[in-house]
Amino acid sequence: MNGEREIDSAKEHCKADRSLAEHSMAMRHADVNGINIAYSVRGSGPPLLLIMGYRLSSLAWPFDFVEALAERFTVVLFDNRGTGTSDKPTFGYELSNMARDVGGLLDHLDIARTNVLGYSMGGAIAQEFVRQFPDRVLGLVLCATMCGGPRAVYASAPIVRVMRELDGLKPEEIARRIWEVTYSPGYLENHRDLAEDQMQREIAAPTPLHATDLQYQAFVEFDCSKGVDRRSRPVGVTAEFQIHRKPCSWGAPDRDSWLRSSHDVGGHR
Repeated sequence: MNGEREIDSAKEHCKADRSLAEHSMAMRHADVNGINIAYSVRGSGPPLLLIMGYRLSSLAWPFDFVEALAERFTVVLFDNRGTGTSDKPTFGYELSNMARDVGGLLDHLDIARTNVLGYSMGGAIAQEFVRQFPDRVLGLVLCATMCGGPRAVYASAPIVRVMRELDGLKPEEIARRIWEVTYSPGYLENHRDLAEDQMQREIAAPTPLHATDLQYQAFVEFDCSKGVDRRSRPVGVTAEFQIHRKPCSWGAPDRDSWLRSSHDVGGHR
């Protein structure tokens, strides 16, 4: 049994290494909003833009998840400013400006309207994009995010310390430290290989601390609680399918059902 498990683990690591290499080869760069933004496009069908969350690059999207979406959509992945192989300036991290990064990338790709899926801080950027450019959004999926403002519920102080006190730590040490608050013990016990593969994707292009801090501050200051009219377009909201938050994670059993939900974005079936 242990031998079979080791073989399966080796196969998963080989698959992860191959997906990282393919992702890196596919990335292109566009001059957007005064900086270079890294992006890739795959699949066919209605456009679907994926916006990643706090401190993570587009490598954090699981390969199988992206490939499944690409069977139904033209999927656009990109690295937010400060992450991946996009520029990492010391300015421009206000989420309203990062939403303009999104608009500029769509202009570069000649995409007039798109479905948008945003995770965590990416969900906040997605809301800002809808607020500023409502006519460019076919449908909106918000995953494990918030609208900010006085009614928002933020992480407790101990969790924030785990997420932010990262000075002097190596990328792998940072990832394992954050595991303390982002994975349940049961998930790590039963899906350790998936968590390890997720970590390897995340640390392949680590985000510098100055960009991490600026993204965090922008997320804290974000308030779109009165800025988005959700009645004018299809919107999906989920707190179940999550990258890091307890109790679910990438590879959790509800992935397929969430893919079905994603398939319905913008009324496409």
